[in-house]
Amino acid sequence: MSRPSRNQDQLLIETAKRLYPEVGASGMSLKRVAEEAGVNLGMFSYYFGSKSNFMRKVLEALVEEAGTYATIPLPASASSIERLRCFLITLGRNYRDHRRLALAMYRDFLNQDPDVTDHLFERIQQQMIGLTPLIEECQRDGYVDGMLSMQQIISFCMGTVKTPIVVAASQERGPRRGPKLLREGTSKMLTDEAIAQRVELALRGIAKPQSARR
Repeated sequence: MSRPSRNQDQLLIETAKRLYPEVGASGMSLKRVAEEAGVNLGMFSYYFGSKSNFMRKVLEALVEEAGTYATIPLPASASSIERLRCFLITLGRNYRDHRRLALAMYRDFLNQDPDVTDHLFERIQQQMIGLTPLIEECQRDGYVDGMLSMQQIISFCMGTVKTPIVVAASQERGPRRGPKLLREGTSKMLTDEAIAQRVELALRGIAKPQSARR
């Protein structure tokens, strides 16, 4: 019996990557993936053993691609708050550029899909590793309120920067609902300028109170 072509597993993964933003993990039909990839349905068992194993491979590939950031150049003399600002802007732009993927993963997370949930927690952990030392330095330098917990600061910054992007992605996906101001402002929430403005709002929210700086 001849062995299957070596690239069939990658073909299945690439097809699922393309479908994922549309259907998510819960709506991912292996039959549809196989048909669109032009691969025999039985190859899933041969290569991956189960749908769960297959989806882990797909999510790993998606997250790896989405993890490539276009960084903003900063001078070596940049202050801690300038570096934190740059980190958050870069994070926001990356999230904006992959918003269809982010929305699909958010839906799967709310549906408590175990594979997606695990990947999201890993992603959050990676971002916390990058953010924590920056925030601690900003606290030492007097830019960020030292009385706030790290959990409060990170969740506030992430929510301020990312939530409008999820809302905009949801509005883009189907018939726009909600208040007129929200429906008509979707595209404006996705600009580099809007992301930078939200980062400034987040930094103001975690700033050390003026009275405490004196």
